[in-house]
Parts: sequence; C-alpha cells; structure tokens
Amino acid sequence: MIEQIFSTLSQSFVPQTVAKPISFYFSLGDIKKTVELSSDSCRVTDGKAIENADCVCKTSPEFFLRIWQENY
Repeated sequence: MIEQIFSTLSQSFVPQTVAKPISFYFSLGDIKKTVELSSDSCRVTDGKAIENADCVCKTSPEFFLRIWQENY
C-alpha cells in the first residue's frame, strides 16, 4: 500500500502549486523514499537521494498509513 502511494504521487501532482523547490525524506520502517517538488515536477526516488531534506518523516508504516488514509 505504501509503495502504491509513492508510485502515484507524480501523477497527482498539480504544476505551479509549489512556489520554490522543496524536498521530503520518508523513513517508514524498511521503506525509505525521497520526494522532491518544484514548480513543474514531482520526483520520487527510492532511498535517501539528498543529504538534507527540508522535511523528514520517520515513523512506522502503520502510523504513516493512518496519517495518509485517515487524515490523522
């Protein structure tokens, strides 16, 4: 389920909604992802693709799903 969320992020991205580039790093148990947004793109990479992300989320996969699915 988590892999599916990240695999569809690029398709859900709306261009011109991000004013400046921003990066996110997710550490969800064994799942590690980097998401980089710019005004015209959303790039999802496996692992830690950048040294210092603007936002870091380290939690359990179960809690991440609660945040995502239940608007926790």
